[in-house]
Amino acid sequence: MTTQQIIDKASAGVDLEQGDLDVLKTMIELSEGAPEPEPEDKVIDPGKVLPAPMVRTKSISAGYVWLRRNSDGNLRQVNKNLLSTYLKQKLEDGRPAWLAPKVAWHGKKRVGTERCWLHAEHKMRPIADVLGLPLCRKANLLGSSVRLHMRKKHKDAFEAFQRYEDEQKEERRSLRDERMSDALTAALGGAKKPEAAAPEPGAIVCDVCSASFDGKTLAKAKANMRAHRYRVHGPKAEKEQ
Repeated sequence: MTTQQIIDKASAGVDLEQGDLDVLKTMIELSEGAPEPEPEDKVIDPGKVLPAPMVRTKSISAGYVWLRRNSDGNLRQVNKNLLSTYLKQKLEDGRPAWLAPKVAWHGKKRVGTERCWLHAEHKMRPIADVLGLPLCRKANLLGSSVRLHMRKKHKDAFEAFQRYEDEQKEERRSLRDERMSDALTAALGGAKKPEAAAPEPGAIVCDVCSASFDGKTLAKAKANMRAHRYRVHGPKAEKEQ
């Protein structure tokens, strides 16, 4: 039985017998097994023995076969040395996890429904508006790929969101520490520390043009200033803040 016959057998949902696996292992060891391919041409003599300064030999692939992933229909190259491992894998419903590439695949491609953070209907759009970030119409992302999409397609916006979140966390941490300090002071019978005054208009100043900004909280004032920097002075100036 050839390697392709074993693949076809597994693709049909038939459990591989130990004999099949033994045959496959023997075929790999005797004729089909090979070392992993070199990333580049291999230097076999740097010029110390042969008169030529350097001799190279072209790398040859170890031997790969194409398998179709039954969960999403995508093709993948698999080293023949790992065939037995792949062909024994099953999906949760008992179907083979891998098929021969020519086997008809009747599944459905996964289509995402998640929106980009910059989408007009995303819950983070109000924050994006405060930060002066652009719109994105992408709305078919998989849940696991949203952050990757942001990092690759909207790097400056992603970093602006990260800074905004860091500022919010820092403000919440400061408020929590202040309340804990007040509670401890009250428990010990001491005088309560006066509340910190809210930032006054003009407390936050753009270091590029000296424009002043205020807000109900310090984080809001900073966000207004950052949005101004992004819109007026460009993403680079906002990033350097």
